[in-house]
Amino acid sequence: MRIAYMVHLNMGPDSGVFKKIISQINVWLQYSDVKIFIITRCLDESIKKYYNFDSAIYTYQNRSIAYRSRITAFERAVNDIIAWNPDVIYTRQDHYYPPVKQLAINNALVIEVNTNFMKEVRMYSRLKWLYSLASSRIILSKAAGLVFVCSELAQEYQYRKYNKPYTLIGNGFPIEEVKTLPPNNTDTVRLVFIGQAGCSWHGVDKIIRLANLCPGWEFELIGISQSEIDGSAPTNLHLHGKLNRSQYEQILQISDCAIGTLALHRNGMKEASPLKVREYLAYGLPVIIAYEDTDFPNGASFLLKLPNCEDNIDNNIQLIQNFVNQWKGKRVPRNEVMHLSTWQKESKRLDFFRQVINRRNCSETNRD
Repeated sequence: MRIAYMVHLNMGPDSGVFKKIISQINVWLQYSDVKIFIITRCLDESIKKYYNFDSAIYTYQNRSIAYRSRITAFERAVNDIIAWNPDVIYTRQDHYYPPVKQLAINNALVIEVNTNFMKEVRMYSRLKWLYSLASSRIILSKAAGLVFVCSELAQEYQYRKYNKPYTLIGNGFPIEEVKTLPPNNTDTVRLVFIGQAGCSWHGVDKIIRLANLCPGWEFELIGISQSEIDGSAPTNLHLHGKLNRSQYEQILQISDCAIGTLALHRNGMKEASPLKVREYLAYGLPVIIAYEDTDFPNGASFLLKLPNCEDNIDNNIQLIQNFVNQWKGKRVPRNEVMHLSTWQKESKRLDFFRQVINRRNCSETNRD
């Protein structure tokens, strides 16, 4: 099987999305011929040192002529993908770019849906929301298949109305690449969060609120800097900005508990499978969340699930304190999270690719 992975990516090698894509392809390469086609405004050839497989990079300008430059980059990528002649093309849902239509018409295009795209876009740009409202059908209606990271998305009318073959695959993590960290045996209670600015559904403001309510605990925020929060941070909240894995592993090692997504309600959703939560669990950290996790439909002792609402911190402070204290000096058993492994997730994705290809081949045979 020959797989082209087309991705519009403006996050660097330390981002969860970049690491997810690399770990996906590393599994696919064990069974398939794979090439990644990256359209970007901020990455360059230097990123190739982070992986060892075939790739092509198409850059565009981040200026007033950015749209034309971006379209040109997509045109070049699409032409090269067609020339490479893959059996299936995989991509993440994005805004509509006209050159991609050619891929959807003439190839088996499979789209990964990571979020409620329309609701998320509406949160930050009404203009882009209107554009997507009018144009998203052009690609979705012609896709050969959809991959959802949670079942809630699969039930959304914006996708369901096209009646496309689909599969449900929650986000995974290459668990085998890291070791369960030893417990923090110091007297200090320390919580950690990994995220990025500009994502209101992460609930960073709620973590700040929790730090104010628990002055005896220490809070480590990775990926967030002082300039990216409103007001001043309490003295027990430490903002580290962007760190690479070797740097933030040291913080994870001295932490007792991790914090996942706390405000998914702001994104109009109740279910998710966040990458950061999979990473926390791979290292053995219990996690505080506020959503239904796709891979733990019945919950788990190492997941504290708060209500998915605006006041979930203030109304559950005792519950949070009890959970953290209960897990102090403990780690999550590795065998209870192995189903999150990238290997298991990607085996299912590859099976879906084969089904899509076979269905397309049968359809073409019947037309002949």
